[in-house]
This record gives sequence, structure tokens and C-alpha cells, in this order.
Amino acid sequence: LPAFCFETCEDCNVMFSSTFYYLANQIQIFPNPADEYIIVNYTPISIAPLNIQIVDILGRVVLSKIYSASDSSANIQISHLSKGIYWVVVVSKNVILKKRIIIK
Repeated sequence: LPAFCFETCEDCNVMFSSTFYYLANQIQIFPNPADEYIIVNYTPISIAPLNIQIVDILGRVVLSKIYSASDSSANIQISHLSKGIYWVVVVSKNVILKKRIIIK
């Protein structure tokens, strides 16, 4: 499979590279919908740090933070964000995972 062939899974709202498709199940985000915080649980993807971003519906990065690859979860405060649909984007070296969340 090509390393940069992107597909979208309609059932789980995840955009992923075909080469790393199995990693989509390694990321869990809850609660969803959320109002004060979200917890992002992840299996370390690589030895590279993870950049976890919150992106609004217009594609603007409204929050971005680097986490150590040795961590297994991130508690992210979102109470300052407006209600709506956002994407949690997890970036690590050659992997980009994207999951939809709703802030109520």
C-alpha cells in the first residue's frame, strides 16, 4: 500500500494513512460529547513525541501541545472552546490520526 494514500472511514470518523491504518484503534477519546475536558488515551505510536491538536470546523488549530511518546494519555482542557464539532489530530513522525469530537 502507498505510504501517503489517505482514506476516510465513515463509521469511526478517522482519517488515516493506509500504511498505518491499524493505529486508528490505538487512540480513544472520551467523553464525547464533552464540555470541560477530554481524555486522549493512546498506545505509544513511536519513540517520537506526539503533537495533539484540536482543530475547528474551519481547519484552524485552536489548541496544540506536545506529549512524550512514553505517556499513554493526555487530559486536555476544552472549556474555553465554543460549542461545535472539532477534530482531535494526533501527529507523530510518519503518522497522522484524526478523530471527530463534539463540544457541548
